[in-house]
Amino acid sequence: MASAGFVQTMGPFLTEALSAYGDGLLDGGEIATASEAAGIGRQLVRTAYRRTDDLGRALLAEAVAEGASAEVLGDPIRRALRKDPELERELAALLPGGAGGTTVIASGERSVAAGGNIGIAITGDGPAGSRT
Repeated sequence: MASAGFVQTMGPFLTEALSAYGDGLLDGGEIATASEAAGIGRQLVRTAYRRTDDLGRALLAEAVAEGASAEVLGDPIRRALRKDPELERELAALLPGGAGGTTVIASGERSVAAGGNIGIAITGDGPAGSRT
């Protein structure tokens, strides 16, 4: 059975894919400026789309066409995972680090990615922080 945590792990990739591709997420065209995370998200959605039944494909297509959030898009993916337990292994293989490990993703302008507690991270123009 698909764990909620696994679908949550896909969230940043789904968000990037929705942002980059919009309602063209399920189409065959590529966008040269799409980030690596967007490409991974697109692969995740298209793989789930390919592997699910007609109702699942309709639900995914509807969520994409409506510009749904990654959370809403996760619902038809969870449904597909419940119907096809092998799908989770296939989707996990598409994620950075394969099926295990920790992946840290910085998404968006001036984002900070940290794999652990790094203390204070200051971003922006002319930061005034000091190190003591």
